[in-house]
Amino acid sequence: MTKDLNQVKEQLEKFKKTRKSVILGTIGKEGEPLASYSPYVEKDGKIYLYLSALSEHKENILNNKSVSVFYIEDESTAKMIAVRERLTYKGLGTLVEKETLEKEIQAMFVEEHGKNYETLPKMHGFSLIEVELGKGRYVFGFGNAYEVDGSEIKHINNK
Repeated sequence: MTKDLNQVKEQLEKFKKTRKSVILGTIGKEGEPLASYSPYVEKDGKIYLYLSALSEHKENILNNKSVSVFYIEDESTAKMIAVRERLTYKGLGTLVEKETLEKEIQAMFVEEHGKNYETLPKMHGFSLIEVELGKGRYVFGFGNAYEVDGSEIKHINNK
């Protein structure tokens, strides 16, 4: 049974707001996949990450802009482990070089994740990465799978 698409959009946005970090899928220079995670903030349909110069995922994003962004329900709150609520996007990551944008995003990090973000970006070669979210998939139970593309959402039917 297909749910009302406006309700699904609201549920998706509510779900995203309950996540403080995302799992990242990136691709290394030799084509090898890497899964990692990062705290994030969202602004205007894009997510922002502070990534250390020491991290493989930062290097991967700078060398190959393709990144998968994965939000997932915590195992401890899932009614059934096989159908955890989840949202995946394909995206493109780029280094943020605009100082005014970086200050705004840093303030959002401080508000969302705490005062450590007042100094963390200056330490350990952290850089701000912007990920433009492309098409995605939102799943929250058996038969409840939806394609997401910007503000558009549609139910995925079994074939």
